[in-house]
Amino acid sequence: MSERPSRAYIDSMVFIFGVLEECNSRLVLFLAQIGEFEVVVSELVVGEVEHCFRENFSREAGFLARRFVEALSAKIVAKQDILTEMEAYRGRIKEKDLENLAAVKHERIKFGCIRRRLSQFWC
Repeated sequence: MSERPSRAYIDSMVFIFGVLEECNSRLVLFLAQIGEFEVVVSELVVGEVEHCFRENFSREAGFLARRFVEALSAKIVAKQDILTEMEAYRGRIKEKDLENLAAVKHERIKFGCIRRRLSQFWC
């Protein structure tokens, strides 16, 4: 990766593994925390992270995980704002990835960290 990202889309798995494991996801979150780039997420990411921690640990852990994602994110893309993009890509990609891709397209984000790997989007 030759270009340093100013903004990056972060998937829920990066938040989950970044908190629970010693891995590259933790490094990505650390770089975001020190301001190396701005984090953009969708409402889906916020909900998935909260749900994972609530179901696997406790209600309080779910609340704290949600607050962490919200605090680290420069922008949380609302689902209602990306409905047009979701319709444009529906049927062309997996339904589980639809909201993430629509948020990336809507925000014109070039970089993203999805499934524990920082990569450049080719949008």
